[in-house]
Amino acid sequence: MSLTNFDLYKTLEFLFNKEAMGGYLNVDKFNLQLKTQPVLLLRDKLNNKGKSTLLDDDTNVFKKKGSLSFTAGSATLPSDYLRYDSIRVEGAYSDVEPLFSGEVANRLNNFIEAPTSLFPIGEFIGSKFYIYPVTISSADFIYYRKPVDAVMDFYINNIGELIYLPAGGTHALTTGEVGSLGQTSGTMTSLTVELEFGDDLKMEISYLIAKSLGLNLQRGDMFAAADKLQKEGK
Repeated sequence: MSLTNFDLYKTLEFLFNKEAMGGYLNVDKFNLQLKTQPVLLLRDKLNNKGKSTLLDDDTNVFKKKGSLSFTAGSATLPSDYLRYDSIRVEGAYSDVEPLFSGEVANRLNNFIEAPTSLFPIGEFIGSKFYIYPVTISSADFIYYRKPVDAVMDFYINNIGELIYLPAGGTHALTTGEVGSLGQTSGTMTSLTVELEFGDDLKMEISYLIAKSLGLNLQRGDMFAAADKLQKEGK
């Protein structure tokens, strides 16, 4: 059974309670970390991914094919863009070669190495990609997208316990209960979005969250705590 956001939260909560000298955890901090740490982890894995690795289940789920439409040589990158893989122009002999701005300037001013429609070049600047020659109007864009923003939704019951609300779930609040948005009546529809990673990387994200929030521990401590809680059915 795949680990849920709540499984990770319970593991972290257990460790923070155990380590009195560590930092502290609450749901708001946890949800903020669920948005930032997966991006950092994926970027790190992509930066360390060998060129010879053609199949990688950890990263290929984030690989995506789109297109870029250029106006005067400029195209806006997709909103979920994280890292470039390749850019291909129909009819070109090779993929577009991304260069640093200084290199682009040198190539544009070099009669022999100036870019052509058969051998285009480009550069990333901010949220845009610039292609040369500027007469090119479109290109296939293979890239890695950002992970979706994960969230753990919940409500507080009438004795003050935090109750996890799984993705797709609903809950009719009763007297004394408070929803995650402060609501005290009506039916909640869960806002939970689970992490898009396998269990090993979910545990790695938990470890990164713990370190980011000031908890000093080893990776083995995280796995041992998760295993203990699962065996105890907590």
